[in-house]
Amino acid sequence: MTSAASTRGGFPASAHGAFAPRARAASPATAPAWAGAVVTLALGLLVVAVPVLVFQASFVLSVAICAVAWALVANFAPGMLPAHLALVFVFQNVFVSLVAGELSGQRDFTLIRAYSFVATVVAWGVVVAAVLPTPALRLPSARGPLLASSIAIAAIFAYAGLGFAAGAGEGAVIYLRNALTPFLVFQIAFLVALAGPLQPTRTLTLICALAVGYGYWEAIGHESLFALVNGYDYVGLAFADVLNSGALVEEMRETGRVIRDTRDMMMVNLFNSTFFPDIRLYRLLGPNFHAISYAYAVAILALVLFAAGRRIVPLLALPVLVLVGSKGAMILFVLCLIGLAAWRLLPPGLVLAGYLGVLGLYAGVAFVVGLSVGDYHVIGFLGGVDGFVANPIGRGLGIGGNLSGDMTRIDWSRAQSLGRTEGAFESAVGVLLYQMGIGALVVLTATVHLALHAWRAAAHRRDPALALAALMILTILVNGVFQEEALFSPLAFGLVLLVAGLAMGRAVRPVEPSRRAAHSARKVAP
Repeated sequence: MTSAASTRGGFPASAHGAFAPRARAASPATAPAWAGAVVTLALGLLVVAVPVLVFQASFVLSVAICAVAWALVANFAPGMLPAHLALVFVFQNVFVSLVAGELSGQRDFTLIRAYSFVATVVAWGVVVAAVLPTPALRLPSARGPLLASSIAIAAIFAYAGLGFAAGAGEGAVIYLRNALTPFLVFQIAFLVALAGPLQPTRTLTLICALAVGYGYWEAIGHESLFALVNGYDYVGLAFADVLNSGALVEEMRETGRVIRDTRDMMMVNLFNSTFFPDIRLYRLLGPNFHAISYAYAVAILALVLFAAGRRIVPLLALPVLVLVGSKGAMILFVLCLIGLAAWRLLPPGLVLAGYLGVLGLYAGVAFVVGLSVGDYHVIGFLGGVDGFVANPIGRGLGIGGNLSGDMTRIDWSRAQSLGRTEGAFESAVGVLLYQMGIGALVVLTATVHLALHAWRAAAHRRDPALALAALMILTILVNGVFQEEALFSPLAFGLVLLVAGLAMGRAVRPVEPSRRAAHSARKVAP
């Protein structure tokens, strides 16, 4: 075991100076391991819930509790951070919903949902501060991922400053939070996995099971669930702009569809597509109260469990994915499953070439079909491309995009007739190009670098977690052309880079002498 003198917080340093894992004893029995996963889950839910529940008593106190709690976890139990980050992204809004009826308005509603970002920044700061004095950054295999993600972080910060200077204000803050979070999460997961061996599968199984179970309850007992968590109070605040804009009245005049309440708003065609006009379903919102992000969370967690050899929970997740009806999340799930199966059977180079070909075909077909029907995502992407051509330097974060303006004021009929929007909307890649210009190319290139790094490591180690990480990163980048949530939701790109960070950090972690000796003994044993 590492002595107290050789540790910094919860991060041990080895005798030879490398950032090394704690010594690991014999494999734990199943029951104690599951008990540890339950403890991690319970502590995580407590850390997520308390700041939200204290908000009404004192905003300053609630922020202080949030910061201190996450700093303590990051310093003394860093191995819990990946699971706790997944928990705060998936379940924070359930606790917000519990107090939504007591909030004074949109400002409170915005502030109380920002705790997940506070948690991420605090955890990142503590983890990075623990690593900087150690030789970890000198590990050659760690430099590439850390440098790529750091370049992306620097570019995002620079364009947030440009957005502030241009007067974007709140929009710049929103896009800084959403663009930055995935890369901060990646570095947290990478460095924690580099620090010591983790066993996150059981905790992730519990998180996925809870998220999926919530979906079944929402589908079968919507009214009882919303009564329990004050769901209508939350939804009323979340959809306030739409409900007060008159857009629903206008839609009723144009289509004859009567929308009486927020439940009617969530009734959509299967996969929200005109190809299924006769199949209408209630679109699940999930514990985060956002359908698309919820679908991505379920899809990503199910893929991780599938790659780890779990089958029951991923199969139970499939009906939830169908009921949410997110095309992007379902495509991610199906393509990554196929790619993972191919990776197990075929040479890695052939699989990567074939997968990139499939992604190119998918993007091309989606673009052509979308353009022909005036799909908002495609014309929003073209608006971003136009903006990039007009100003390759970029305008700054917060200028343009779904999250920084009133979407109800956009003249979509005119945009469809023009074949593009005036500005970038409904496309994460389009918004990045519009806001960041050449800076967007830096961020996208850094992301591709992470994917290729993971794939090379997967080919070398024959590690399905690394292969899955690479496939998910590449797929969600393509989805980002057609969805703003794909790259700007912590439950989408954030969870993907969380998984990638864990897999890549584990791959570059120095092998413990005892494990190396055991491995050598197995190799020479008769």
